[in-house]
Amino acid sequence: MTPLRVAPGSVVWIVVLSSCTFTLDLDEGALCDGANQCPSCYRCIDGHCAESSGGCGDFVVDGGEVCDDGNNVTEAECPYGTPTCEICAADCRETVTVSGRYCGDGTNDPEESCDDGYNDSCGTCNADCSGAGDSYTCGDGDLCPEFEACDDEYN
Repeated sequence: MTPLRVAPGSVVWIVVLSSCTFTLDLDEGALCDGANQCPSCYRCIDGHCAESSGGCGDFVVDGGEVCDDGNNVTEAECPYGTPTCEICAADCRETVTVSGRYCGDGTNDPEESCDDGYNDSCGTCNADCSGAGDSYTCGDGDLCPEFEACDDEYN
């Protein structure tokens, strides 16, 4: 066995995790800022590579898990602007399809100044829900399905 020599003032982590053994020298770059920047058996915690817990919520898909999003929470909805998405269940054993809030869903959400239930500018709200829409005019060539059955550019 070779002795570990450490320079005075250096910070060294030695971690043994199941069949993984790594020596992480923080002076040599064991810092991280994302989930996939550390060696296997490690994850990024507070900017440093640290040993993985080997369980649900550690960003690593381990035996028995089908997903692992880094927490033990089943999120209730998608991020704003995403109508549907798949999220990882709290136990990491299944993905779940959930819905989310978006412009055009008919609900005036905090991210919106209006939402008339459509994703066009025909009605009372514009296409990105940031302000008033253009309304509609029969015969202008723009079909507004919520108000017109057709629009052939004639009145």
